[in-house]
Amino acid sequence: MKRIFLLLAAVCLVSCKQGKTETPGAQPFFLFDKVIHYHKDISQAEMDSLDSKPDKSRMDLGLMQIVTGNVPTSPRDTLFVQNMDILKFSKKELDASLNMKLSEIFSQKETKGTNSETNCRPIYKDVLVFRQKGKVVGVAKISFDCKKQQMVGIRYTPKDFGKAGEYEELQKVLSAN
Repeated sequence: MKRIFLLLAAVCLVSCKQGKTETPGAQPFFLFDKVIHYHKDISQAEMDSLDSKPDKSRMDLGLMQIVTGNVPTSPRDTLFVQNMDILKFSKKELDASLNMKLSEIFSQKETKGTNSETNCRPIYKDVLVFRQKGKVVGVAKISFDCKKQQMVGIRYTPKDFGKAGEYEELQKVLSAN
């Protein structure tokens, strides 16, 4: 009995001490095969004007919910995708050859840097819709100006997103496509 206990303890110790050999992208936030990039070119002044408008139309409210609010709240909430089309967001399917790079960008990483919080009010002009076999599995709303994000459908917490230069890398990928 003593030998079995010692053997189990040794196995546990060895398995706990194994170093992390994961490569970047080994723990992606989303499992996907297709990404659609939506973009709305809207300025802070336009948003302030819209915000102060007393009688907002349904279109105005829909736009505000997407670019400044918490819509969507779940990957199952797919109505917002149709709303982005109605609200005339530009839409572009990203080339499948970028999936590996996007998986690396949107993955859990160990970081040593700090992501300085800004008091900037984010306008999420860029929305990435991640799909797997035609089904929406996740959404990432990005504010490059404020370096903030909102993600739904993620497998891991994105608390360190941006500390390893993800915003800059993502901006390069999106502008090159």
